Amino acid sequence: MKLGVFSPVLAGMSLEDSLKYLRSIGVDCLELGVGGFPGTAHADAKLLSKDKAAREALLELLKKYGITLSALSVHGNMVHPNPDIAKGFIEDFDAACVLAGQLGVERVVTFSGCPGDGKGDKPNWVTCPWPNDFSEILDYQWN
Repeated sequence: MKLGVFSPVLAGMSLEDSLKYLRSIGVDCLELGVGGFPGTAHADAKLLSKDKAAREALLELLKKYGITLSALSVHGNMVHPNPDIAKGFIEDFDAACVLAGQLGVERVVTFSGCPGDGKGDKPNWVTCPWPNDFSEILDYQWN
């Protein structure tokens, strides 16, 4: 069995400090946030997919600490009723898919998305308080 961690939980640390810490407690794998709601604290798919030297540096850093990438995470809402918001999530997802191929990562983790409420302004069917905009939507739906 391998133990993995979702990188955004360590967003307050640099990637190298995160990897060093994770290795020290026996973690083997990392699900690396590269855009969308997980953010880009440790890696940005849009930048890395266009910069071979940066990708190689990322792989070397992972190798240095014996951590493998189990997945790239780019949770987002690509069916958001606001086309500008949806477009940003789609761009993040597309870049993550390209980056996954470049890095040899077989998994890209995302959300299914949450469509509009019929009025065209807010997502609907919210079932949890994260990501943060879901809390705002819950308030909108009930109040």
